Amino acid sequence: MATETNRVISTGAANDFQVDVVNAHNKLGDRGSVAWQPLVGLEQANLLSSTSFTTTQTVVPALMNLNQAGVEITVNTTVAPGGGQTLDVVIDHKDFVTGNYFAAETIGTVTGTGESVFQTAKPVPQGWQTRLVPSGAGTWTLSGSYSSLAGLLQKIADGDNVALGAKADAAATTDAGTFSLIALFKRLLQKLTTQLPAALVGGRLDVNIGASSATVPVSAASLPLPTGAATEATLATRLSESDFDTKIGSLTETAPATDTASSGLNGRLQRVAQRLTSLIALVPAALVGGRFDVNVGAYTAGAVTEVQGDGAHAATISGNPVRTGARGMSADFTAVTTGQTVDDLATLLGKRINLPFALPANTWSYPAAAGGLVNTTGVTAKAAAGAGIRNYVTKVGLVNSHQTISTEIVIRDGAAGTVLWRGWAQAAGGGQVEVLDPPLRGTANTLIEIAEITTTATAGVLVNLQGYIASE
Repeated sequence: MATETNRVISTGAANDFQVDVVNAHNKLGDRGSVAWQPLVGLEQANLLSSTSFTTTQTVVPALMNLNQAGVEITVNTTVAPGGGQTLDVVIDHKDFVTGNYFAAETIGTVTGTGESVFQTAKPVPQGWQTRLVPSGAGTWTLSGSYSSLAGLLQKIADGDNVALGAKADAAATTDAGTFSLIALFKRLLQKLTTQLPAALVGGRLDVNIGASSATVPVSAASLPLPTGAATEATLATRLSESDFDTKIGSLTETAPATDTASSGLNGRLQRVAQRLTSLIALVPAALVGGRFDVNVGAYTAGAVTEVQGDGAHAATISGNPVRTGARGMSADFTAVTTGQTVDDLATLLGKRINLPFALPANTWSYPAAAGGLVNTTGVTAKAAAGAGIRNYVTKVGLVNSHQTISTEIVIRDGAAGTVLWRGWAQAAGGGQVEVLDPPLRGTANTLIEIAEITTTATAGVLVNLQGYIASE
């Protein structure tokens, strides 16, 4: 026998490939330099050099699969189109009568870059080919190789293998005779189902210590003790019986007269029991209406404990009283800073002072421009207040300075937006003042616009607005 590896076999095609021969071959004689028996099964070879493609690629191996065993395909993908596109690796078998190929098995799917290894689940005949089938129109760039899996896949018909045996073989009659594997396995099953139950005693395996079936006594005295183990003799030197009785107390020991007096454990426990009994006896008397009385000051039967401040009406304020009244002032107190607690403000007679709608800093007003509105073009009375903040209008006043032309006046939500209010400006000084309750409410982050419906030209309508901003 002689062995050769890494021989380069040229097929005369554009792509030669290298074969690693791992089998031994019989040297037949000198044919030029070295002659070899034809390869029986290709071990490893290039399937496809690095190639870019968008459509199905068919690769026919240069050598036939003489072993007719399984095949392993290795694909090294350097470029994949992505987007969910895949590449099926299909093995086709050749019909030597017609010379046609037919799809036999899809052995794997490539989903991206990197190395993918697939094996056939079926034997591959001598004539075969590989197809690389893209799922889309994207570009794939890859190379590949294939290896035969000699002897990996083999179907043995029932009875063809003597050592294995046939399914109908009878069970072996002895453990050491010459039988097929199937016959020996049947004998093993018989032992499990017949001999094992017979060995059970009361459903358990009988462990026979010696030949006797009688109970075997085990003496603790005969067992070796570990070094330093305590025995009755050694314990006696640690704690005598009289010392034990002194510390634990006898069964007839009397409870100590006080909680701290000297006593054994028995007497101490009796004292604890006595104290618990006395405490439990006090519980019924300590209940008020079925509940424990929490005495805030001296308890008076029938009285109700109120939570109240320490500053009555007309009393000079001191400390931090709990009260619901406002602070009576003849002048403003010093302003607090943002986020601090502040008292309600009232007159000296307790009349609360309220500023409606908003803080002073959030109010706004629009004075009429000189000459007023003279045409139908909208005028911004209040700009948008910012993201999430609305403009509110609480009061409107208008007067028409034109002597002959009367017109409608509108307040709009946004430029040329929805009309929120409409009024009439009669010629020669006509007009109106109106407090809007509830106020007009604009859209968040939207300007307020005013306009006249009829052009007054040279003499306009004077419009004045008041309002505030809020995020609600």
